[in-house]
Amino acid sequence: MKSYLWIIAGVIAAAVGAAVWAAIAYYAHFELAWIAWLIGIAVGGAVVATAGDNAGMATGVAAAAIAIAGILGGKYAAIRMDLGDFIAEAGIAEVTDDFVISFIADDIVEERMAGGETIEWPTEWEFGEASEPEEYPADIWAEAEDQWNRGDEAYRQQYRTYVQHTVETNMAEFVNDVSEEALFANIDLFDMLFFLLAIISAWKIGSGGGD
Repeated sequence: MKSYLWIIAGVIAAAVGAAVWAAIAYYAHFELAWIAWLIGIAVGGAVVATAGDNAGMATGVAAAAIAIAGILGGKYAAIRMDLGDFIAEAGIAEVTDDFVISFIADDIVEERMAGGETIEWPTEWEFGEASEPEEYPADIWAEAEDQWNRGDEAYRQQYRTYVQHTVETNMAEFVNDVSEEALFANIDLFDMLFFLLAIISAWKIGSGGGD
């Protein structure tokens, strides 16, 4: 166990560095690319200090890999925090009766389309986009509304819960997708320079100076 404590030390250094990166990016609303370099130096230092005489090529490579994970982790955390604020400000759609009925209407539309029927939409909104009564064909909305009104309170509560869960799941998937895309979308040459310096520093220091 003792011979691998340097891995734990490197991971802790990377985690602290990632937390600092995320906090600065979140509260200052901009990223300081040179922090990536500091993460690389910190990880390399933690690894070599703990590895001692065991430092070498293996510890250097591991330090570089841990530093990369820490840098990307910090950027990802900052993105998720910003998105969290955006979602909180935008708010999740209130589960009103009409909102729930729109889900029933979508099911009816899907059934009719599967049967070969062509749906004539009253507005520019179509299947998967419509959510308001006036955005659906009148007969489809009437059928959905009738189905909702005929259900007892247990049915309605169950459907509300289903809709709420669906909305929250879709929102979580949206946040994940946007976070993953944004992680690499805003990396420029300046960032890449400091990322490269971080990797080299982590490897060089973590290997004991390249001995």
